[in-house]
Amino acid sequence: HAPPLHCDLTPAQRHQHAAYDLTGQTCYMTACKTFRVVPASYFLQHMQNSTLVMMHRGLGPQGTKALAVPLVTNTSILRLNLRDNWMEGMGGAAIAEMLKGNCYITAPRPQLQCSGGECR
Repeated sequence: HAPPLHCDLTPAQRHQHAAYDLTGQTCYMTACKTFRVVPASYFLQHMQNSTLVMMHRGLGPQGTKALAVPLVTNTSILRLNLRDNWMEGMGGAAIAEMLKGNCYITAPRPQLQCSGGECR
């Protein structure tokens, strides 16, 4: 059973945690350990930019889930492009759930490429 992630915290706990992790890097590194994926250095370097383009990075479902965790509370990124990352259903669901909690990522909403029941 995986330990609770930042997104599993109550709003009060999330606010307290955010005070200590203003960039979201610690949250992302913890999520990567939880989902057993190598952190994407590009994301770490650009997670405070207003636009994040991470196309063709091969994140896969687990990597996408790890990426979604700090994005829930990220207020810097306004535009997000994760096209062609083989995120599949699990990763797509994690991004959809993240977008419910993040009102800053607005234009354009991430587009998933789906074919035959698989999303990339």
